[in-house]
Amino acid sequence: MIDVLIGAAAALAGSALTGWMQLRSTARAERTARRERVVEAAGELSAALRAHREEVFARIRLERFEADSEHQAGARRAAWASQTRASDALDRLHLRAGPSRLVDAAEAAVDSTVTLWDERGVPDRDRLGDEARAAHLAFLDAAAKHVAR
Repeated sequence: MIDVLIGAAAALAGSALTGWMQLRSTARAERTARRERVVEAAGELSAALRAHREEVFARIRLERFEADSEHQAGARRAAWASQTRASDALDRLHLRAGPSRLVDAAEAAVDSTVTLWDERGVPDRDRLGDEARAAHLAFLDAAAKHVAR
């Protein structure tokens, strides 16, 4: 009789241990998948920010060389489209990462990149460009820290 009780207890303990290990494994897989989604969204936002800076500087170059209004209008539309892509990428990151320092840094990077197109003149644009690049690097740093935790 004792043998049966010991066997039943061992079976129950084995089942409980197996269930607990599966639960841990599933939780770990979910965390890994979430991290991968955040990394993907952060990479998408980083690329969108770079693309928007490129579009803005292309627009500035056209303005400096006094390109015709048709080319300037095309550059303006391209800059608006790239700004929209950056905003969309920020939204996706926010949905995947939730409220966090990462999202705060991402919002600062988007804000500083969007303000590049400024009518105040070239020195301000150069300063704003430096600030946008610094905010971009701070965002990448926050992304690395967010994923590492």
